[in-house]
Amino acid sequence: MNQFADHPAPHEPSLRQRINRRLFSSGRSSLVSIVVLSEIIGAFPLCVIFAISLQAEGALTANLALVLVLMASAGFGVAGVLFWATFAEPLRKRIESKRNPTHANDSRA
Repeated sequence: MNQFADHPAPHEPSLRQRINRRLFSSGRSSLVSIVVLSEIIGAFPLCVIFAISLQAEGALTANLALVLVLMASAGFGVAGVLFWATFAEPLRKRIESKRNPTHANDSRA
């Protein structure tokens, strides 16, 4: 029995590395990816926590749940857009201009 059968070959990235690379490489370049990530990371847990809390108090209604989901989704969607516009996109452009210094001024078109 091979004791190294469960481990990938040295040249092959692990599953965690592949997931991180795919998730964060698309998130660095795409507005939609960043908004979806902000919804998953922020809005979903917020809705779950508040829904559990309101259910425990006996105050959760269908209307309140709908308002909670819409407000959390809109808030974190706007936060994702602002993050992309103020941080991710300028950083991506700066990295591209360092990689390709000859094409740094071509993005004005």
